[in-house]
Amino acid sequence: MKTTLSFLAIFLLSNLAIAQITLIPDTNFEKALIDLGYDSGVPDGGIPTSNISYITSLNVFNKNIGDLTGIEDFTILQELLCDKNQLTTLNISQNTGLIKLELSPLLRDKS
Repeated sequence: MKTTLSFLAIFLLSNLAIAQITLIPDTNFEKALIDLGYDSGVPDGGIPTSNISYITSLNVFNKNIGDLTGIEDFTILQELLCDKNQLTTLNISQNTGLIKLELSPLLRDKS
């Protein structure tokens, strides 16, 4: 019985480690990731980290995104094109391989 419980505990813990989730609180950011094929279904606030661990270039241009929380888990990201969104802050301190960043405000009609 003890062996069975130990096996079950190891099995469950290993599945939890494999199924890490990156939190994506901005629905528009997650929709963009779904449109790009990195996630599926409807936005649920998270994406499997394994789905984004290989991405070197991400283009989320003009997607009405207000928050790029979760971008820190794109660990090998080299290029981030995120201009023309609603961003007021952007933390890329964990994206140490970033070579290219395109970031500009959304131009608003002043009429």
